Amino acid sequence: VYAEIREIINRRNIHLHNNGLVDDFYIKDFNIYSFSADDYLTIDENYLNRTFYLTEKIVDSISAIKK
Repeated sequence: VYAEIREIINRRNIHLHNNGLVDDFYIKDFNIYSFSADDYLTIDENYLNRTFYLTEKIVDSISAIKK
């Protein structure tokens, strides 16, 4: 889950700072889906739903620790 969350955060950064195009930094540290340099990272409905699911899972885990 941790690797996926890191990828989600950095895919967002790629869209904001690099117009969605994979760069060397992403490839080196966050490339769990085997993209190549200058590939366009899409954010489709399935990816977004996975993001929501993982985010909810993390929040639930944190909430359970505090109880």
